[in-house]
Amino acid sequence: MIPPLRSIAESDKLVLTVAATMPSSTVLRGFILQPTYRVESGRPVVHLYGRLEDGRTFLVRDHRLVPHFYVEKSEAGRARELGARWQVPTARITLDGRAVVRIEVPTPADTPPLRDRLTKAGIPTYEADVRFAMRYLIDHRIRGALEIRGEGRPVPGVGVVLEDPELAPADWTPRLAALSMDVETFGAPAAGDLPPRLWRLGGAAPHAFVLELPRGGTCLPHRAGSPGRPLRARA
Repeated sequence: MIPPLRSIAESDKLVLTVAATMPSSTVLRGFILQPTYRVESGRPVVHLYGRLEDGRTFLVRDHRLVPHFYVEKSEAGRARELGARWQVPTARITLDGRAVVRIEVPTPADTPPLRDRLTKAGIPTYEADVRFAMRYLIDHRIRGALEIRGEGRPVPGVGVVLEDPELAPADWTPRLAALSMDVETFGAPAAGDLPPRLWRLGGAAPHAFVLELPRGGTCLPHRAGSPGRPLRARA
């Protein structure tokens, strides 16, 4: 479940940008096709790959987001003893109104072992399962289309590359030409069976698809019991 957006607080170090407050510079509009990140010199850098409204491809690189999750403020001391040393005050609270502190880590890969250590000690964690690139999009309220304000440079094989630009959500629907899906299944197919196949329906349902599995195959269920918990903004 996507957690609700947090409150805008200076202590949270959010990079949330509203279009009306963007400085004057080149404005581009595009659609994100792949959000991910890379670790460079020990720091994570958000990478947003997509296509601009004029047809060019783009890459947004942002160095500003720090990987983080939350624990209840009452558990801050115990969490620090277990390795959660970078703690930042925040205005966020849990869904039942409990104050929390923000736990920062050097890279996204440092979150799971620390989260599991805290969970094993009986310390609840919040939003510790939100992927790093998705956290960036949530904080910027971007669901797909976006407005980019900044100066880009052309890079062969990549397109327009923009370093730490200002972003805002945009109301735009692109004309996409390809669909890519990650289907996870298990179960050995019977002899002579074909691998899983995806069929597109025509006629009255041009956007409907049917997944055909081999005999004995089953769609892999989503893992239950996620340790991450949502927060809500303080009113």
